[in-house]
Amino acid sequence: MSMSFALMLATGLAIIILLLYIIGRMGKLEEVTRNILRSKSESSIEPSSGRTTKTLEDSDDLQGKELWDALTGRNTEIKAENIDSVRQRYEIILKKHVQTILKAGYSDSQSGGIKKNPGNLDSINTLRGTVQSWLPSEHCAVLYNSGYELANTDEKSDQDRLRMSIDDSIAALFDQVKLPFPGDFSQGLISAMVD
Repeated sequence: MSMSFALMLATGLAIIILLLYIIGRMGKLEEVTRNILRSKSESSIEPSSGRTTKTLEDSDDLQGKELWDALTGRNTEIKAENIDSVRQRYEIILKKHVQTILKAGYSDSQSGGIKKNPGNLDSINTLRGTVQSWLPSEHCAVLYNSGYELANTDEKSDQDRLRMSIDDSIAALFDQVKLPFPGDFSQGLISAMVD
């Protein structure tokens, strides 16, 4: 019995040591990959003008207003095909940001809080990590105020008016970043908050 126990213990220790070794090697591999990507992005400097051309890796790292400007076409230093790949992933970030602002207004109203001026910037968690999302002030205000008023209304006509206001703001946001308008998105948000 003690011989089989010793054999199992030795096997278990060997497996643990092997796993630690593999984890260490994976860390080294990630570090080497990061260095290669960093050197690639540094080598994208244009020799004639001295300006950099942003690569796909750079466009994946865009945050906040810089990301918004790139998606709306205000930042022309990033290649169009790179922006298109970012735009496909941005839809979920935009939806989560809109939802966060609406919920903030709704919960502030329900808790008896005073109306606030919502900020433009919010941290949005995604599968790829946290992204800083930025939205124009006028849309943030419309979404927050609509959420705030929604908590205080029971009238169907008022809810419809607020839904239309939310739809208009969401449609404008999606249009600015050249994404298709998700028609039933606001109705789903309102139903989730009111029910």
